[in-house]
Amino acid sequence: MDRAFWQAVLASDAALPPGHALADLTEELLGYLGSPDPWLRDELAYPLLDSWIGGGRYTPAELRALLGQLAANLQVGLGEQGDDRVFLRSFSLLVANEILERDNLHPFLAEAELREWLDRALSYLAAERDLRGYTGASGWAHTAAHTADTLWVLSRSRFVGAADLARMLGAIADKVGARVASIYLYGEDQRLAGAVLSILRRNLLDMEALNEWIERLVAPASTFWSAGDFSPEAASALHNTKLFLHSTYSQLLLGSRVPRYHPDPAYFERAPGVRDVLLPALAEAARRLEPAFYRAI
Repeated sequence: MDRAFWQAVLASDAALPPGHALADLTEELLGYLGSPDPWLRDELAYPLLDSWIGGGRYTPAELRALLGQLAANLQVGLGEQGDDRVFLRSFSLLVANEILERDNLHPFLAEAELREWLDRALSYLAAERDLRGYTGASGWAHTAAHTADTLWVLSRSRFVGAADLARMLGAIADKVGARVASIYLYGEDQRLAGAVLSILRRNLLDMEALNEWIERLVAPASTFWSAGDFSPEAASALHNTKLFLHSTYSQLLLGSRVPRYHPDPAYFERAPGVRDVLLPALAEAARRLEPAFYRAI
């Protein structure tokens, strides 16, 4: 279909055009997820698929088939950096998030299927090396932010328990503290912090588990000033860790925004049960990272 056709679909509030099969249009839109053209990818394919998924256009069987194709897309070029295949991975994940959220609101996945996606998301988070946010003419890649959104969705699944939530926190700590050649510039820290807030709202993790997580997060970067390794990779790990830590503290202190579409806004307005104990623990962690800049207790 040409651009005028798709612009008309967007203008019609994503109504399915007469005489066109949903399966055929979906196949074309899925092909655009990997396009370097940000209009095709970010303004056409993702919004339409999001609308059709959230609007219940697909059967459970169709959604399962979509998840299978999106899962395969996550492996295309995984581990490489700087090429256009990142768009297919990142936007396939973004569409998968909408299907997983559909399952949260209108359950259709079996526990084994959901757990397979949890394992896949954690593996992808560790393996993705292309951490570009905004790429310029080709628009957003934003793999770290989109994976954070995946964990935000999965953390609220009926099948996810305390051990799963602890795994998510550990995976986030490892990603944030990784020695990379770049720093997070485009809100990735806030998106990851949002996933942590969602994990905490389940009220399944006690302070013993959270203190272990804080140590896993802070310990690698806390030696930056004393170890003598001032390479860009080491400095990026420190920067990303402290930025994420500050964002997590701020969201825990101030609260986070409620999703527009969610039927239970009260859930997102409640503070996690550990809030008052966790806040000073996070503050002490920030002090550990850069003790020269904070007043000693």
